[in-house]
Amino acid sequence: MRLPLIVLSVVIVAAGVLALNSGVLRMTPATSDPPGASALPLDPESTVGELFADHFMNDMGFTPQTVARKRHRLTPDLYQQIEAYFARPADPNEAPAINGDPFTNTQEYPSSFEVREGTQLDTNKARVPAIMTVGPEQRTVQVDLVHEAPGWLVDDLVYEDGSTFRASLKEQP
Repeated sequence: MRLPLIVLSVVIVAAGVLALNSGVLRMTPATSDPPGASALPLDPESTVGELFADHFMNDMGFTPQTVARKRHRLTPDLYQQIEAYFARPADPNEAPAINGDPFTNTQEYPSSFEVREGTQLDTNKARVPAIMTVGPEQRTVQVDLVHEAPGWLVDDLVYEDGSTFRASLKEQP
């Protein structure tokens, strides 16, 4: 009976090592900050990867609750614009200005994403492409980031047609 228990223990330990090495599990410091707030990545691509990994693993709806979970990866100014968008009165008979998921620029949730190498625009700005797979199609969302304390933060999203997340936040239904 000991052999199966040992084999099971080895499998569990190996799965844990693989999960840690692939970034699935992370040690987070015990603080009152939101998860990951004090451990932001050092490069823009990792910031985008973590943003979308969190987005895909959780509710992808565009709600105040789902955006609050991403707050520590967004610039304070972008977060304030999102809060202002949600604070506006909505007409239940009208479609909202943002109808779908603005993080992936889709109404159907993508099945996967891929972060490509970004472009450093200057010392404090970068743009990183994220490729979304929706069925047989792929769409690119360019993620604009700025380097502010404590690290790289998402400042805007630029869609394939040239429109931006910030502009859509200002639109009226």
